[in-house]
Amino acid sequence: MRLLMEGGRNDAKWYLATPPDSVAATKLSSIATVLPTVFRGLQFLASARRLAGFCREQNIQIIDCQTSKAHSIALLIRKFNPLVKVVVHRRVDFTPSGSWINRKKYLSTAIDRYVSISDAIHEILQNYGIPDKRLSVVKSAVDPSPFRALDHETCRKKLAHELNLPSDIPWIINVAYHTEQKGMETLIRGLQKLKTRTPDFVCLLAGSGHLTEQLKIMTHEYRLDSQVRFLGIRKDVPELLVAGDIFALPSNYEGLGTSILDALHSRCAVAASRIGGIPEMIQHDRTGLLSEVGDDSQLAINLERLIRDPLTRRELAAAGEAFISDKFSIARMVEGNLAVYRDVLAT
Repeated sequence: MRLLMEGGRNDAKWYLATPPDSVAATKLSSIATVLPTVFRGLQFLASARRLAGFCREQNIQIIDCQTSKAHSIALLIRKFNPLVKVVVHRRVDFTPSGSWINRKKYLSTAIDRYVSISDAIHEILQNYGIPDKRLSVVKSAVDPSPFRALDHETCRKKLAHELNLPSDIPWIINVAYHTEQKGMETLIRGLQKLKTRTPDFVCLLAGSGHLTEQLKIMTHEYRLDSQVRFLGIRKDVPELLVAGDIFALPSNYEGLGTSILDALHSRCAVAASRIGGIPEMIQHDRTGLLSEVGDDSQLAINLERLIRDPLTRRELAAAGEAFISDKFSIARMVEGNLAVYRDVLAT
């Protein structure tokens, strides 16, 4: 949202309705007027009334909903202020439940447009029954500047010293929450198979979650303690990615997977799963390597290929960076969303 607001500064005036203690309230206060809003409990209805009145007073034309709760409150706002248009962004690739309340929410004609961040999500909404005329796709983007400003060798040397790592063998990086979504068990099993082919690698896992302890047990049982490091939450993710050689993300489901965009801007070769929006960024053997969901054997083969063939690794990384710099650029994302706004207002 920050990138859209910054890119659209000259095209719109931005207001942000968000809980007063949210991170967004702090981070976006310089580019948007923050409207502290309670999205739960008895204050939900009062918040909707207040925002509807504010939209009327300020002649606000569009509400862009970035969360499910925002989607819900926008439906109420529309009842109090029928003139305001409603756009809902959808980032997850699972089908909304078929309960009557969910169908009423998602199929409501009060939603003027759904914006999916990938073709995969677009198809899910189509199959749910939302008419094509109320569906658009605008691919997400990330800011490449934090990655492009860094040097591989400098970051590598710094982290090798900090973490006591060998710098002359390939580094596999994973940055993810340790949840069922991210396929972390597939990654550990794949690394165990990879070790039987080539033990000369390290895998750095940045992140945490409810599966972390289970993953540590798996790592020990598979005798991967020398290869796998659990780094926890890191504040230096750009440095970590730029220092790496390969980014592995064998997700079980994924709306898009913007961490892959980060990795490609960091010039890492990517090995990921063929699911959700990932194939829209990673075209097998062109911009990275893909394996099927849960297929740890193929993941291991792909990782081994990237380890043993540095030329292919560099070529895939370069092709991946060039592809997303074009198709997933900030400029495309900003203009795509502004085009949706213009179209919604014209109908």
